[in-house]
Order: sequence, then structure tokens, then C-alpha cells
Amino acid sequence: MQSYQICRDKPSAFAHLIETLDARARRSRTTKMWTDNLVKTVIIMLNFSCGGHEGDWSLHLLAAEAMLPYFHSAGCDNYVRYGAFYIHHMKGLPPETMKKLQHGAFVRHIPGVYNATWTDMFIETTYMRLGHGPAGAVGVATNHNQMVKWALSFALSGEVLQNVRAMSNTEQDALQNHHKEEADGRIKADRADRLSLRNTLDVHINPLHDVSHPDGALMNIVIGQIAHPDVNADDAISIGKQAMRDFRDGWPESFYAPLGQLVVTMDVKKKTCVTC
Repeated sequence: MQSYQICRDKPSAFAHLIETLDARARRSRTTKMWTDNLVKTVIIMLNFSCGGHEGDWSLHLLAAEAMLPYFHSAGCDNYVRYGAFYIHHMKGLPPETMKKLQHGAFVRHIPGVYNATWTDMFIETTYMRLGHGPAGAVGVATNHNQMVKWALSFALSGEVLQNVRAMSNTEQDALQNHHKEEADGRIKADRADRLSLRNTLDVHINPLHDVSHPDGALMNIVIGQIAHPDVNADDAISIGKQAMRDFRDGWPESFYAPLGQLVVTMDVKKKTCVTC
């Protein structure tokens, strides 16, 4: 449950939410599939986003590691291999480096809240973006000597350009107290999306209303089909966790070994489902 504690202001509220979902999931395979594969994954993604934008290193690692069982279950081989290696490597960083990251060693364009960004994205919005501008590498990339001069001088010229912009625009130094996703237009659009989702679910079987689900069976909430016994999508997390342990225990030999897709999904186009 610790992988889903994203609300640090009200941790008990989220703990209660997960406990309630888990209690219902124990009574219905359909509820378990939806809570494990949708609700909890959304919370993990919120964790991951929050960790990066707030510069919370511990939360970032927690969310990244919580994704690994799903990568195993879905057969995402590259995410499995390099995601696991990334977590292993980051947890083994030197203490002084780890301390800096835990104290918010993230980069920002301007001071503010929820606006930190990863170094690779920062490069895309600074070095790479300016490099494609009028004074960038476009047009000189095929000339080795010119490219060397541009590359060696770019750091200094880029800093001068940013300082000039800062002097001509006082907003560059302003503290950003609101995220762009908090604008009225975005709030209105999100409200409409939530209403649309609610209306769609209202005309189908409620995935969280366990008393309306068949005992011991997994069902499609849209068309009411009962899944074939081989379908195990509701056990995706436990299957992924076991695969993750097996994968790590076999390092280094298992790193490039075939992984395969372990979860059998509810695909109504196949002959693995029968009409309810």
C-alpha cells in the first residue's frame, strides 16, 4: 500500500481509499481487475508526475519502482530491463549524491511550485530549442569547423541571451505560484471529461459494485461477457511482482533472457470468452 500514498497532506484519506478498494476487490475479480489495473495505475502515474515536478526524489523512485510489476505483466521487455536497472542504480548512488537529490537537486526555468523538470527535458527546452533557432546549428551542421565553434561558444552565448531576455522581461524573474493546468479553461475541460466518463460508466455495469458481479468469474462490464478461465488479468500485479523477483534473482544472466507476456487479457475477439 505504501506505493500509493500520493497525498502527503491527507495520507490517511488515501490509505482509507486503498483499504476500501482492496476490501471490495477481495469480493469480486472484476472489481480487482479495475482497481489494480486502472485506479492504482492512475495513482502511480500521479506519484511519478508529482515526484518530478516537485523535485521529490524519494517519491519519484517509489513511483518508478511501483511501475515495474505492470511492465512485467504487459511484456514490455525494454521497460522491464532498463527500468529495473535504473532503480537498482539510483538506489546505489553515493551518499552525497543521494543527499543532494533528496534535498531537491532538480532544475527549473523560473522559481516556483510544481515546475521542476528533468535534465533531459530541460536540455530540450534550452540548448536544443535555441540550437534550432536563427543562431543555431541549422545550416552549419555539415561544416565541421563551424560546428565546433558553435558548440564551444553556445554555452556562453546562450547564457548571454537568457540574461538579455531577463532584463527585457521582468516576468522571467517572477515566482510561479500557479501551474498552467490550473487555468480556468483547463479546469472546465477536465470537469467535462469527468462528466463524460461518469455518464459512460452509468450505462454499463459498475466495476466497483461487487454485489452485481458473478461469483468467482471475471466479466466484461460493457457487454456482460464472462471471461474464459485462462484469463488472469485481475492478477496482473501479483504475476508481475513474482516475475520481477525472478528477473532480479537471475541477474546478470537473466537480463537479456526472453520475458514474454504473462497476462491473458479479456479480448472478446478471441474464442476465450463465452456469452454470459
